[in-house]
Amino acid sequence: GSSTWTASWRRPRAFIARMRPNMVSPATTLSGSTSTSTRSRVRGRVTEAGTGDPIAGICVRLFAPDGGNPADDSCTGADGRYAVDVPAGSYTVRFRSGDGKWVSEWHQNALREADADPVAVDAGATVRVNAGLKRAGKITGRLVDPVTDAPLPNLCVTPVDPATLVPLHVLADPKS
Repeated sequence: GSSTWTASWRRPRAFIARMRPNMVSPATTLSGSTSTSTRSRVRGRVTEAGTGDPIAGICVRLFAPDGGNPADDSCTGADGRYAVDVPAGSYTVRFRSGDGKWVSEWHQNALREADADPVAVDAGATVRVNAGLKRAGKITGRLVDPVTDAPLPNLCVTPVDPATLVPLHVLADPKS
């Protein structure tokens, strides 16, 4: 059969109960600790670099700095604000545009996680991490056979920054 999936990193409580019986409270998520007394918070605002206008719909995800699994995530609201509850620890923070309209980045304008400064979050503390994102550019065109000029199907183009050789975020347009 087929399945329908939604873009969400939090699982419904019923799903959690099946996965971890006898350990679920209404405030429990799949990530982090089940104790809310030692939870900490990373919060902030994502705006357009240069104008300071808020950006809605940016996904903010925290990772253990050793390339581990995501700790938790959130998306910015209409006011550009977000909040993520996590256990105390050290995290790298990624800001990513799901619609490709904004250049994704890591905390302090890093383009790669390896270049991002970790954010230390003490137990019970709230740490503010803001970001100013730049508008993304757009590359359009057709990939064709150089001899026949026929379209070449199922190919992906990955532009890279020529100075750093870091791949840039690309969203394919299925209509092209």
